[in-house]
Amino acid sequence: GFIGEHLEGSMGILYVLPEHRNKGYGRYLMESIKSNARQCLQYNEIYLYTKHKGLYEKYGYKKYKMSKFEKYDLYILCI
Repeated sequence: GFIGEHLEGSMGILYVLPEHRNKGYGRYLMESIKSNARQCLQYNEIYLYTKHKGLYEKYGYKKYKMSKFEKYDLYILCI
């Protein structure tokens, strides 16, 4: 899998190959980026935009607000 990181404090794409899902890799990647953002970049908050309601909330993210991009309703989440 892989994860992107933006210097302004938002998480980029998170992807785990289908054959490796449900093994904790996504959680590991998210914890790694949270740790890096706090320790190296000294950010207290991380934001992400997603159309997947409920996916990131189980990892501690909370709904910040809603947004619209093209035809998609996006959830802006913060941890």
